[in-house]
Amino acid sequence: MVTGYAIAVVVGVALGALLGRLPLVARALNPTLQFGRALPATALVPVSIVLLGVGDVPKIALIAFVTLFPVMLNTIDGVRSVDPVLEDVSGSYRLTRAQRVLHVQLPAAAPQVLAGMRIALSVAFVMMVVTELVAATNGIGYVTLQAQQSFQVPLMWSGMLLLGILGVLVNGLFVLVERRLLRWYAQERED
Repeated sequence: MVTGYAIAVVVGVALGALLGRLPLVARALNPTLQFGRALPATALVPVSIVLLGVGDVPKIALIAFVTLFPVMLNTIDGVRSVDPVLEDVSGSYRLTRAQRVLHVQLPAAAPQVLAGMRIALSVAFVMMVVTELVAATNGIGYVTLQAQQSFQVPLMWSGMLLLGILGVLVNGLFVLVERRLLRWYAQERED
């Protein structure tokens, strides 16, 4: 899950920043992006099995694919909504395009980017469990399903409880990181 999620974040932020700065290209690709976003993630599991087989690489690829869209689309919106005054000031200081993206646009878009990353994290967690239920030979989802099928009720409930606890911990850790990264944003909103 972590590997697929990390791939989606890196690719999603990079593509989102690029498409946010190139509105004509973003408009041309919008139907394709909306189609990819609208595909039901769980329906892609059988397709993934047929195309990539069973194992860790297909799970990583599927998680990366379905979590890419929330990150990328939120990054596009965040970059597009950067205050024009910031753009003008960065132009006055003769910042290069790379400097503008890294030091002005992405920090200004950070609240929306992190919102997309948080949505993507929950999608990644769900996809991890679904892929383990359907197309795996190991993992918590696999053990939980095997326990259910062999009527080992305590083990099944233990797996479900462990998944719930892991979900809460992962989300809580992300919230802590988000608060730390967006401390400036919270202070700005209070003023």
